[in-house]
Amino acid sequence: MTPPRSGTSTRRLSTVLRERRHEKGLTLSDVGAELGLANGNFVGMVERGERVPSDTKLLEWARVLELDDRELLELKYREQPDSAVVALFGAARPDLPYVREFLLGTCLNRDEMQQEFGRAGRTPIEELIFQHVLELSLLDILLHGRHGMTHLRHRLQEYMRSRRTDPRATADLEWFEDEGPAFVEFASAHVDGWSFDRPSLTLTVHRSRHPGDHFVIPLVEPRLREEVLRIAGGGPGPGGEPGRSAPPGPVAGPPQLAVVPTLRDLLRREGLVDEDVDEILDLIQFKKARRART
Repeated sequence: MTPPRSGTSTRRLSTVLRERRHEKGLTLSDVGAELGLANGNFVGMVERGERVPSDTKLLEWARVLELDDRELLELKYREQPDSAVVALFGAARPDLPYVREFLLGTCLNRDEMQQEFGRAGRTPIEELIFQHVLELSLLDILLHGRHGMTHLRHRLQEYMRSRRTDPRATADLEWFEDEGPAFVEFASAHVDGWSFDRPSLTLTVHRSRHPGDHFVIPLVEPRLREEVLRIAGGGPGPGGEPGRSAPPGPVAGPPQLAVVPTLRDLLRREGLVDEDVDEILDLIQFKKARRART
């Protein structure tokens, strides 16, 4: 292989690969084809610094562009001191860092959920959990408590009015993100914790330090989930009998709860058709059944 041009070792790997491709008059698709790829998309991502190629692929890249393979590897690992696995599959940066900071800061199984949330910049589970924590622990204090987030209060008041005509309306997570550290500090002081059991997709929200003042919400089975929400709001239970009100504690109970979106709702919001949603929910039920047998 011919050595790279002078000064390569002081530049970024992405820059070296892009400039050398231009020198040789190759397109992204040309390089992709030489690397055995279907198109040049991955090549472009590497050249923009968005992805990191495996060592094997980088050696093939060196062959195609006639660059020194050892120096390319040196560039890669100087920029990526962690393993290639971490570089390729590390946690995504959160789209809403303050919302995520609040959720993880009040989570009772933080390590597990940090891994779960890290799968994407913003996950449906993350949004679903936030909506439940908001309804069960935060909404009342944000509407009526003493804090300086006036704009958020106005947004939530409008949200409450919209629920009169659309019970399935949900609060926009961007509202809370806009408040930044002020929201994180205030909200964290008024939530006593939550946890999420991934095998059963069950959320537990603690509303106060009073023993038993928590609610276990199954996120997949809508009838059970809605029954818990009726109980949480002190509304009627099955057959019109009064539901159990929350045990007394330092945090007041929320107003009558809206219908928080189910996992099915959030999957649909991601653009999936009913057939795909049914397939995903069936797979969840299968895994739950298999885990129960073991």
